[in-house]
Amino acid sequence: MKKFILPLILCFVISITNSFSQAPEKFNYQGVARDISGNVLANQNISLEIKLHSSAALGTVVYHETHFVTTNAFGLFSIEIGGGNVLAGVFSAINWGSDTYYFDVAMDPNGANNFLAMGTQQLISVPYALYAKNSGNVGATGATGADGVTGATGSTGATGATGAGVQGPTGANGPTGATGATGSTGSAGATGSTGATGVGVQGPSGATGENGPTGNTGATGATGPTGLTGPDGAQGPTGSGVVNTVYNELESAAATSSTSLTTRVSVTLGVGTYLINTSCEVKGNSSSVDAVRLVFTDGSTNFADCNPYSADNAVYVPFAMVKQIDVSSTTTYSLKYASTGGTISIRNARIAAIKIN
Repeated sequence: MKKFILPLILCFVISITNSFSQAPEKFNYQGVARDISGNVLANQNISLEIKLHSSAALGTVVYHETHFVTTNAFGLFSIEIGGGNVLAGVFSAINWGSDTYYFDVAMDPNGANNFLAMGTQQLISVPYALYAKNSGNVGATGATGADGVTGATGSTGATGATGAGVQGPTGANGPTGATGATGSTGSAGATGSTGATGVGVQGPSGATGENGPTGNTGATGATGPTGLTGPDGAQGPTGSGVVNTVYNELESAAATSSTSLTTRVSVTLGVGTYLINTSCEVKGNSSSVDAVRLVFTDGSTNFADCNPYSADNAVYVPFAMVKQIDVSSTTTYSLKYASTGGTISIRNARIAAIKIN
């Protein structure tokens, strides 16, 4: 059977225009569907199952819906949470401000109802903008504030135009006077003799003058021809998607000591930062079981170590852990178990690792 993985690329958009507008009763979810080899599921009909849990990852389901969509050429799909085929709950009745909520996604790559769990994570902040629609009414108008400080005196205005007066009449011309007699022309004086040419000593050279101003910059020359195109760069490495290992069948196993751990399911991760979601359900096979131990470990460090034992051996008890880990070199991580007093049954054991860096 082919297994599929789904990188959880989330995009939440909630728009509240003002205190008098209606907030949309839905938010957006977008992701890329890939198979176990990391190949995108391009142009394929898929189906998605969405559950919202309150208080915890496996808490009460307050809303449940399905979507049937088709991916694009890049495996991308987009849906509106709150706008699907409702199976349980009323989206608009969710009180976002009274509890924490967890987002559970499952997918059927064939577009049917055989859903495969993709993981659960807590809704942190964006969808809670829906809660802002109940943020309260506008308060009464406050009292009028005190008068401000008197501004500075403005500058003096320009002088106004001179007023127009009436021009008086022009006086009469007086009589023309008599022309006087012309005087006699005087005699020309004698021309003086030319003086001797003087011989003087040459003076010293004057100081060099300052440099003249710099001339204008000449016109820019024509652009040279375009150089040759360089070679293509090397192909970058293939990006990593989600590593998701799932067992759905019921299996039983026995252990003789709580310190003797047996591996149930493992996953090997390369260098990077991952969001780990590991879970299973466990119960004792008889009333003689007196202790059960579950550990998520890399062999040297236990990231989760608990005892989910139930006195009612007919009931499966859920175990779940969500944790971010940094992997500095290729490492195998395992979900291990042990029991004392009798055998136990484990089902739905899963490790989902989402590479985020």
